[in-house]
Amino acid sequence: MSEARKGLKYSIEVRAKRVGEKNPNWKGGITELANRIRTSSEYVSWRMGVFQRDGFVCVNCNFSKGGILEADHIKPFSIILREHGIVSFADALNCAELWDIKNGRTLCSPCHKKIGWSFFKNENPRKHI
Repeated sequence: MSEARKGLKYSIEVRAKRVGEKNPNWKGGITELANRIRTSSEYVSWRMGVFQRDGFVCVNCNFSKGGILEADHIKPFSIILREHGIVSFADALNCAELWDIKNGRTLCSPCHKKIGWSFFKNENPRKHI
């Protein structure tokens, strides 16, 4: 947000015009589904499988001491949901690509911020496959 707009309050009428489907950032209501998937026991198992395979070490920088490790889908989670037309949790459970640990890698938080969306970049980051 720019400095000029900081502290600016919008009226109730203006806010009501930008709720849900009316908001330009609306993506079809997938946030609740994505949250449901990411908090499921199946997702926790997928993460743990990725971490165990990678030895609980960031595959980009080999950092392992006391940092926050994150399991990253090499092909992004949101793209998988869109390509497979996943609109329910049952659809997600039946999508093999979503749960394939070969499509995952362990990254520390700083590396995840740097290369997490490298799927869309021309550069070829070190991947663990």
